[in-house]
Amino acid sequence: MLGQRTATIDPLPYLAGTLPYSIKTRSQTHSDLPASSKAQFKYEIYADARSAAWGDSPLLSWQTPTAAIAGKKITLAWVAASTADEAAIAALIPKPAPGQQLDPSQLPRGLSSSINLKPQISVDGTVVATGPGMRAGTEPIGQGGFTRYGQQDRDETQDKLIAGQQTALGVSI
Repeated sequence: MLGQRTATIDPLPYLAGTLPYSIKTRSQTHSDLPASSKAQFKYEIYADARSAAWGDSPLLSWQTPTAAIAGKKITLAWVAASTADEAAIAALIPKPAPGQQLDPSQLPRGLSSSINLKPQISVDGTVVATGPGMRAGTEPIGQGGFTRYGQQDRDETQDKLIAGQQTALGVSI
């Protein structure tokens, strides 16, 4: 051995998390990420494919952070647009004989196009967005997607919907 060195150990405070440096300046602090930095999920319903392609105003628009819907059930339901439409739907359902159950084969196969339905998006059974009424059987376009991390553009897909047909929105987070 040619030489010998001994390490000098600085006596630090009790916890290593307290460094011997002082704070010179502080930028803004956040208790949460700003909305522009959060990944978002957006779902919109357009009257037709042309409206969706040209960027016209959607009939329904809903946006939420992806963290808020992780592991939750998201559904698109079509409900009666007015009390008159609700009464028309109720009139189509047959009344079972006293003491008997309703036979599902007696239910109507469809709804009249004179009945107006409005789209509702629900998260775990709570309605979060409602659109305007449209005739049963109308085929609007659903468009949904996520923001890409670090960017404001979206990775979107389109679905052909049918007013009156229940739809589950599959969100893979």
